[in-house]
Amino acid sequence: MIPEEQNRLLTRGEVQDRFGISKRFLEVAAMKKEGPRICRIGRSVFYRLDDIHRWIEACADSSTSTNLSSPVRRDFHPKASRSAQAR
Repeated sequence: MIPEEQNRLLTRGEVQDRFGISKRFLEVAAMKKEGPRICRIGRSVFYRLDDIHRWIEACADSSTSTNLSSPVRRDFHPKASRSAQAR
């Protein structure tokens, strides 16, 4: 990748188009300080392409540490639970 391209600033819309990460997710992640690093210029929020790639790699690395042997509740159905609560 060309160094200029790595430092290119992307809008949330461009990140969504290029990586498939929704703008809403990026907004919430920024508020929680959990997503890729942001770069504020005035009121606008941008993402460096290099920071997006690093964040994706960090997510991929951390997902391998999940405990796959933990029991899964097969009797839990979120939609059924909501309709039962409404009654």
